[in-house]
Amino acid sequence: MSQNYTGETPQPHPSSDNKDAARELLPAYSIGATDEAETALVEAFLSDGEIAAELAEYQRLGDALLHSAPPAKPPADLHARLMASLHEETTPPQPKPIPQKGVSRLWAGLAAAIVLLVLSNILWLTQLSTVTRERSELALQVEELTTLIQAITRQNSPRLELAARTEFLPEETEAEVTWAQVGEQQLWVALFYAENLPTLEAGQVYQLWLARDNVPYSFGFVQVDEEGRATLIFTTTEPVSSYDFIGITAEPEGGSPAPSSEPLIFGTFES
Repeated sequence: MSQNYTGETPQPHPSSDNKDAARELLPAYSIGATDEAETALVEAFLSDGEIAAELAEYQRLGDALLHSAPPAKPPADLHARLMASLHEETTPPQPKPIPQKGVSRLWAGLAAAIVLLVLSNILWLTQLSTVTRERSELALQVEELTTLIQAITRQNSPRLELAARTEFLPEETEAEVTWAQVGEQQLWVALFYAENLPTLEAGQVYQLWLARDNVPYSFGFVQVDEEGRATLIFTTTEPVSSYDFIGITAEPEGGSPAPSSEPLIFGTFES
């Protein structure tokens, strides 16, 4: 960015477009992953009540993770594939049209969930670097993880708004899944996110399934916090939209090899 005669970085003009750009940078800003120009853009809008409130929420989530959740080391081969693929030129996947309200309603929550992903990986990388890595290499990998975040939170990344069975769940329950291809390899990263999802009785878990030709495949367990927010980040070696169906079921603790009940949250991918 150019500088004025005083040597100071000019402040961005507070236009509505700049405000939208600043809002999109909040997840990265909250973990110190913005460059000088991006930092200046965000800080130019910190006096705005909406921007300040959203930033405080991201920082609160990050602080909660740093002080309560131990870092979980991802599989070594998956991490290597992610890091290698981020160096390649990519063409973003073409999004499928979805209702605009579905994007705006859960966007802040989706971004917050992505922040948690990066923070957990930063913790893991920091732990690893104390034994085998130089700090410069750690900084590079944090930058690569930020690139991964930007891929999955692009405004043009495909998203699918999901339906909830209100006979079992509150009417306020909302959920969607978003995904992005990472690099040119056969690897997709997806994020399931829900709000107002009640916790299950002891001995039960939410399990996420993708199905094709009536064959279900488990992609893990959905964690729900005390405020009813639920997230699951998972990977697949096939396009997420190549499946026919996505569903969340309540299963016995430890999960089931196949769904044992009707899905509580579900959606159908367009062919």
